[in-house]
Amino acid sequence: MNSLKRQDSKKYIFKVLILCFITSAVAIVPFIINGRGLFTLVLDFNSQQLPFNIGANESIKQGAVLWDWYADLGTSFVGAYSFYNLGSPFFWISLLFPSEAFPYVIGPMLILKYCVAGLTSYAFLSRFVKQKDYAVLGALLYAFSGFQTGSLMFNHFHDVVAFFPLMLLGLEMLVSDKKYGIFALSVALNAVVNYFFFVGEVVFLILYFCFRWLIPEFKTHYKKIPVCLLEGALGLGISAVLFLPSILATLSNPKFGQALTLPGAFTYVSYRYVNLLKALFLPADLMCDTHDYSTCFVYLPFVGIALALIYIINNKKSWLTRLLAALAVIALVPGLNSMFYAGNVSYYARWFYMPILMLSLATVIVLDKQQYKNINLGFLLPLAGTLGMVILYYTVYGEKQSSRTRVIFGENYTSFFIYVVIAAVGIITAYALVRLRKRIKRFSHVMMSLVMLFAVITMTVNIYTASKNICRMCRRRRMILRLTGVMW
Repeated sequence: MNSLKRQDSKKYIFKVLILCFITSAVAIVPFIINGRGLFTLVLDFNSQQLPFNIGANESIKQGAVLWDWYADLGTSFVGAYSFYNLGSPFFWISLLFPSEAFPYVIGPMLILKYCVAGLTSYAFLSRFVKQKDYAVLGALLYAFSGFQTGSLMFNHFHDVVAFFPLMLLGLEMLVSDKKYGIFALSVALNAVVNYFFFVGEVVFLILYFCFRWLIPEFKTHYKKIPVCLLEGALGLGISAVLFLPSILATLSNPKFGQALTLPGAFTYVSYRYVNLLKALFLPADLMCDTHDYSTCFVYLPFVGIALALIYIINNKKSWLTRLLAALAVIALVPGLNSMFYAGNVSYYARWFYMPILMLSLATVIVLDKQQYKNINLGFLLPLAGTLGMVILYYTVYGEKQSSRTRVIFGENYTSFFIYVVIAAVGIITAYALVRLRKRIKRFSHVMMSLVMLFAVITMTVNIYTASKNICRMCRRRRMILRLTGVMW
């Protein structure tokens, strides 16, 4: 019996890896071929991600791991690179190649990151469903969510997304299965991968523990708090070799400690709320098109938030619904949102991959348990939200070029309407499939295939838009240089 379970588990692990590989490769490889082996995007991807990884590679191989004379006017090596790549296993894999080869390595490395994100999220989601195919589907939703697509320019965000589910898996195994050590190791890994994101992940873990165990059954689970704190501290101690100098470097930054003003702690400017709604209903824009680098993206490919809404409507008192409601309130209140960034005054939504995993979980539970009551309302709300974005475009904001309009709709309004069509077609098609599910053989496979298709489409649109932006910027630069008499 145990051998059969292991074989079954290996089958689904292989499936999620293959499907994530196919999806990411179909979207990325054509651009690698077009670039003759190089994979480039725009702005920070080209001016930071590539040179930073090349510089860190060279420094390590030359033994210059204490002080980098080539960053700024000279700075701490750990302080300069730990946010971007230094603790990431993916970066250490890239050291197998010469530093100058990194622009050729980053494309395949992105594909690997999508595969790891799918694998780790599958390991977490599979605990909550009987039909493991739905856990595979949920892994695809998480790995190819709007957060991942929209943050392609920031390649190191994908490292964080890839390993975050291991913390929740470790916590589940510690509290529910009484398996020790895995949580500590997952904490250590995530702390070294990115100390900035880790701060927010700790906040999320506290919320997860409270809503998952403490609030429903305080008397049963409060005794487990010390062992969780002990393993967390152990993991943090393991990571201290990189985590501690990174935190010390951050504390010396003059931006640290800037706090929100009292009015700004309770409300955003109006367009932020519109942007949050757009994040739920529409595929992610490319950041350079909106000039907004907050990473405010949520959209789940193909199904959107429709099935997650059905779960919320049908399970109002469940721990997951309450957690999602709490996360929604946090996202709407600046002071609460800033908890994920140690009270930073700047607006960021770079913790949204955490609720995305919870939305993916709600989605797969609905499919696994066939909780299709209130199906019409669940699909109608996101469809109305999608159409509402179009109405806002034509009525409130119009076609006027302004900073607020760009944050919401981007500079390329053609892309905005492409995203509207993608979202609307996805919701309508998903609704029809769920309605006809009893007549469809291998329903879960059809759903997975369409999630993959929509993920490829949204990724391709964003990468293609980025390549067009590169061409546009190059043309501008040529024109400026010609006007000033400088040879191109």
